[in-house]
Formats: sequence, C-alpha cells, structure tokens
Amino acid sequence: MRLGIIFAIVIALVLWVVVSYNRLVGLRNQAANGWRQIDVQRNYPALKPNENVRLLQEEQSATENTVGFARQFYNDTATRFNTAQQVFPTNIFANMLGFKRSELFEIAEAREREVPVVDLSRRV
Repeated sequence: MRLGIIFAIVIALVLWVVVSYNRLVGLRNQAANGWRQIDVQRNYPALKPNENVRLLQEEQSATENTVGFARQFYNDTATRFNTAQQVFPTNIFANMLGFKRSELFEIAEAREREVPVVDLSRRV
C-alpha cells in the first residue's frame, strides 16, 4: 500500500515535469516564431514602377498594420513564456534546464517609430 502511494507520487511528479518542460519549449518556440514574423514583415515589398499611388498607399498601410500585429504577437508570446518560467514551481525546473528570458520587442530610437515617408515627386 505504502509503495503504491510512493509510486503514484513519483509518476505524478514525472508527468508534471514532462508537461512543464513541453509547455516551456512550446512557448519559447512561439516567441522565436513571433520574432521571425517581425523580421519577415520589416522587408517592405518592392513596388513596380507602373503601380499607381493608391496601391502604394494601401500597401504601405497594410504593411505597417502587419508589422504592428507581428510585434504585438511576439510580445504577447514572449510575456507568456517569461511568466511560465517565473511562476512557482515551474521556475525551479526552468532554471535547472537553462531556459532564458525572452526580451520584449522595443524600439529604442524615436526615429525608428516614425512611419516611412514616400516621396512621389519627380526630381530631375
């Protein structure tokens, strides 16, 4: 009887470790994917010379929105990952396995926050 209880506790502990580890790995990978999406969106599309101004403005606006959503997704996922690492008792396990905190996306310089200006005037 006593051996059965000890065995059940060990099994429960092993299951908790596996579930916690898998959760941390999943959140870490989601955070990495979110960061990659920001990078993918930063490459504004190359516009062909024959496209009109309206399409250019729509594309710029859509790209800016997509970048904003990608940044928000990354920061949300990184925050969940960081929180999962810091709560007890998962924090003990995360530290033992070397999980590191994900940095949130921040723009350090004010000029990087500005929307790109497209100059459509013809200069000779």
